[in-house]
Amino acid sequence: MMLGRGFLAFAFLVFTVFIMAAFSLLPLTAREFKTCIYAPNVPGYINASEDCVPRPRSDQNIEGLEPTAVCRNGQISYSQNKRGTCSSNRGVARWLR
Repeated sequence: MMLGRGFLAFAFLVFTVFIMAAFSLLPLTAREFKTCIYAPNVPGYINASEDCVPRPRSDQNIEGLEPTAVCRNGQISYSQNKRGTCSSNRGVARWLR
């Protein structure tokens, strides 16, 4: 049975609207990372508490901060909340505090 062009166009439209609606329901953090500069040469991100926090790094040399976790890819995290820590770095390998 052949489907008419009108039906196919309508089905495509419905599918497109469904996909757009699904993406609009995602939390902002899943679609877009808010960035900031924590210190000179130290890129950061805006966390859930709206604070600027350094991005996970391979070294621990950020003056005045104590690392909170080691990510599974070896990066050191300075996250202030456990939720989402190391989410872009394969998860948490171990907590440091």
